[in-house]
Amino acid sequence: MFEELLFSINNKNDWYDSVQQMDKQTENGLREMIIKMIKEEPLPPQKKNSNLINNFIDYYESLIYFKDWIVKYETEIFKILETKN
Repeated sequence: MFEELLFSINNKNDWYDSVQQMDKQTENGLREMIIKMIKEEPLPPQKKNSNLINNFIDYYESLIYFKDWIVKYETEIFKILETKN
């Protein structure tokens, strides 16, 4: 389990550049349109073909992934520390 945590890989590069580019689009209203779409999206978010917010859904999934990773990492560290005592 500990090795799995240490060598886990997340797909940050898949969404980061696209989200960054869309966030800069303040002149043409794209940014506001995406914010509106995100607010109207039912939860849990579902990816759709040609959906502008798919990259934001990937971002959301990355946050959930890292939250879970931190919890698992903490659990493993406590196990290691307990066995040392």
